[in-house]
Amino acid sequence: MRTKEKILEKALILFAERGYENVSVEEIAAEVGIKAPSIYKHYKSKQDIFDAIIDKMKNNDVYKNITDTISSNNKFNDAGVFTGDLTQMITTIGFESFVELSSPTELTQFRKLMTVEQFNTPELAELFVKQYYDNMISRYSDLFSKLSSSGVFKNEDPELMALQFYAPLFMLMTMSDAVPERKDEFSCLVENYIDLFIKIYSKENH
Repeated sequence: MRTKEKILEKALILFAERGYENVSVEEIAAEVGIKAPSIYKHYKSKQDIFDAIIDKMKNNDVYKNITDTISSNNKFNDAGVFTGDLTQMITTIGFESFVELSSPTELTQFRKLMTVEQFNTPELAELFVKQYYDNMISRYSDLFSKLSSSGVFKNEDPELMALQFYAPLFMLMTMSDAVPERKDEFSCLVENYIDLFIKIYSKENH
């Protein structure tokens, strides 16, 4: 890994753990294994490092992959074609979103950073809402709209269905961030919750 990339990696971890204001350039340099003046060969300031992290995560492929999976799953492209494995398909879509978003990667660190710094940085607040609300609700709304129009799900407001479906997933993902040693427990709750959601909205159960 190049020094410039390692600086971003270590800075993100420190910012997520302690907050932007509580981390110094000297501490970032120490984590990277270089002297503080060497940081300035790559970034002009701590703010420049912070901005570079935001730019990098804006283009993170994980967000795009998850929302694309939700909206473009081949089995949902034709609203008139659904099979008996509906429960498995929706469980897979919801569970994979939970697992990928809650995996211990830089994505998790960045979400922790956004959770705290959104109150200090308007750009992060906007990005936080876009990534974890606007995009996800839009994709799930599209999915449930197709299911309703095809007669598989009850004819309810797809945006409200999306919110009801996604909100517990996001809550459990956040809990997994806070106490990662309980992730297996939260994963079981995700699967059980999705099964209950399908029972509530599927016309086959009414």
